[in-house]
Amino acid sequence: MHVVEDEAGFRMAIADLIETIGFRANPFHDGCDFLDALDGCVPGLILLDIQMPHRSGFEVMAELSQRACDWPIIAMTAYGDIPMAVQAMRLGAYDFVQKPITPDRLKHLLPRALDDWATRETVRSSEEVARRQIRALTPREHDVLMALSAGKQNKSVAFDLGLSVRTVEMHRAKMLARLSVKSVQEAVALLALSSIRSCANS
Repeated sequence: MHVVEDEAGFRMAIADLIETIGFRANPFHDGCDFLDALDGCVPGLILLDIQMPHRSGFEVMAELSQRACDWPIIAMTAYGDIPMAVQAMRLGAYDFVQKPITPDRLKHLLPRALDDWATRETVRSSEEVARRQIRALTPREHDVLMALSAGKQNKSVAFDLGLSVRTVEMHRAKMLARLSVKSVQEAVALLALSSIRSCANS
């Protein structure tokens, strides 16, 4: 876990508490220090102070977004208000907490944030696998899948695409084999997971 906090006493107290809970803490004295080291950091949860000199927590979050870094962020501040919390959430914060943070709050918050992140990463991995499989289809196989996903039968698909029914059946069989599924229902579920609606080669 990465602790980005400009106040040295609080930074070390939070780092010590994190390690007492059972996690490893990686402290940084400001946002610039953290961003400079980001490429060499192990992915993990970020406890990020919002009000820091040089670069605010909001600026750090914006930079992380630009770098496509979606590690979970717990935004911290001693002087928070509702607009600040809303802005933090819009920038992708997992939670927004007021300092000082009690040990009990941290003990419940950190595991929950990590569990939610792990679940999200599992779903994202499944979606990426599905996208790769759908992109591997030929344009014609993709056309057939899209038509079948709309509930059309082979004869209707053949008419729409200007093909014979036998040719549609051939493309359908090849499409199922390429996706490593046994039924059109499984293929449609894979399509939905991939979120791909355009032509495979577009």
